[in-house]
Amino acid sequence: MITNVNLKEKYNLECFKHLLEKYRDYKSIYREIKINSILGKKCQFEITDIYPPLLCNLCSDDNPPSTMIELKSVAFKINEITLIVNSNLLVDNIQINIEILETQNGKILESLIDLVVINPLIMKTVNEYFIVGFYASYPKYDISA
Repeated sequence: MITNVNLKEKYNLECFKHLLEKYRDYKSIYREIKINSILGKKCQFEITDIYPPLLCNLCSDDNPPSTMIELKSVAFKINEITLIVNSNLLVDNIQINIEILETQNGKILESLIDLVVINPLIMKTVNEYFIVGFYASYPKYDISA
């Protein structure tokens, strides 16, 4: 499943360095991006060889995840990341290809998507001092009403 990441603001590519530098393709892609920025060009790049897998949570809007991933709360993993970076090295758009896992939160996420409670799927970034991951977000509902 391919989905967009909801960016609250435009982040500099350096904010993603900690997350992406562990993947083999990133260093060569980073050089190409820097050259394109010098030439004033926007560029798109993909990281398709994501190993180790990037595991992500499912959280409500009012309770975002901490920076540490708990294996019991994992809902999906990311298979591919596509970033569009402008000439100022700001990330304009992120698309991720996810695989929903057979965990408790994975089953909940799949149910929320099937019931069209969260459609389109809202992906957000986990921030500390830099981007450390992504999570699926759903609105909090008052089920007592």
